[in-house]
Amino acid sequence: MAHNLAATLIAGRGVVLEGTTATAAPPTFAQIQAYIAANADATSLPTGFTPLSEMDPDDLPQMETEGGASTVKRTWRVEKARETVTPAVRSFVTKPLQFDNDVMSRYEGGGTFTSPNLFVAPTVSTPHESPLLVIYLDGANPVAEYFGRVSTRGGGSIEHNIDDWSKIPLRHTVLTPTNSNPEHAWIGEHFGTPA
Repeated sequence: MAHNLAATLIAGRGVVLEGTTATAAPPTFAQIQAYIAANADATSLPTGFTPLSEMDPDDLPQMETEGGASTVKRTWRVEKARETVTPAVRSFVTKPLQFDNDVMSRYEGGGTFTSPNLFVAPTVSTPHESPLLVIYLDGANPVAEYFGRVSTRGGGSIEHNIDDWSKIPLRHTVLTPTNSNPEHAWIGEHFGTPA
């Protein structure tokens, strides 16, 4: 392993993109670069993705893990023969700022919005499932995190403040994909084989 300051990241800006279909595959690094070079313009979105919302810059996505406890197994002869790890469930929270149909339907677990200026929450909520792509941007250098299947629902109470953005917390739980897409992948200049 070598030192490489070019591979460091300060996530000064970023965007969360949601898959428009349940099968949206990870975009290429070139697609992400083109999207960023076009100033995250909607006409240059990676194939199969759309913006989820403007996000709060002071509440960046933080991965949480439940489970994943390890146990060291022994044999009669060997004290520390093998480590076993229970499956872990990972999730993270984003805090969209947009009070609109798309974000509210993720928060409420569905809903109807067929009348002007009215969103009606469902009686029974259902989490929304789709791939998710989080792009962290350090200057012009993007690093992206892809999740092949994520269950999205409300992640707590809506936050209001008299001198800051109101925030709609969404909890994204990482699930096992039902297709050939990876569960979790990183995309960036310093990953994979050298170009």
